[in-house]
Amino acid sequence: MQRNLYFRTLYKRQNKVKEFILTLFLSLSSYPRLVLEVFLRKNMGERYFSTAAAVMITVILALYPVMGDLFTAMLPRALRGIMGGYGKQASHFWAHYTTWYLFLAAFVYFSFQRWKEVKRNPSVFDFGRFSLTPGDIYPGFYDLRLFGVTPNTRAIETVYEPMAAFLLGLFLYTIGQNVGGLLMLCGIIYALSYSAAYQKGDHFVMDTIDEQIVNEEMENAFIGGSDSSQSRGVRFYARKPTHEELRRKVAEGFFERSLMGLRR
Repeated sequence: MQRNLYFRTLYKRQNKVKEFILTLFLSLSSYPRLVLEVFLRKNMGERYFSTAAAVMITVILALYPVMGDLFTAMLPRALRGIMGGYGKQASHFWAHYTTWYLFLAAFVYFSFQRWKEVKRNPSVFDFGRFSLTPGDIYPGFYDLRLFGVTPNTRAIETVYEPMAAFLLGLFLYTIGQNVGGLLMLCGIIYALSYSAAYQKGDHFVMDTIDEQIVNEEMENAFIGGSDSSQSRGVRFYARKPTHEELRRKVAEGFFERSLMGLRR
């Protein structure tokens, strides 16, 4: 398909601030998503599953429960009482964080399983596998029925998978297990990040379709001067040359020449 410079200049909407925020969010959300995806997915791509990210998550989750006491311990003695909670009994600590560290142990184990799968997969340099694939969805999700509707991949990634994590987290949180809050937070970010990715993909597809429509309606809308109701809604915001041949010549400049064509 030819690149239509007029469409890309006039019609293709670009919000640099929004795109930056969306890109930043998708980048940062990869860590909370990985917390859940090592349990939910298999056969991730070589560049999708990050061993470094898994190690970083492990360190953060291992230190988080004791960070409060470590921070308080570094304060002057006079300020420790103000902070409160310093030197809590071990029984109180483990009552709330036993499941946290059990979850962390499970995360390390499943991360190791995902790492072994990546090593067994076909080489990406031999075009054997997409290196950024998010992995295979657990087949059981396709058997679920919500309001009698069979879920598709989009529904599973934006609703079913994060909802499973959120509900489990909610249960654990209500019985006083702090790991429940982690699961709920990761579930929310999981849903939002996949929804944002799908929205970004939807807009890319719509841009491609709209550009093709503008290309096809060039003859009617710009050269022939047809009304937008006769050209699938395409309208040209510009003054046009009076003569049709001149309009045709101008229209030829709307397209960017492909480098593939220049190689011949």
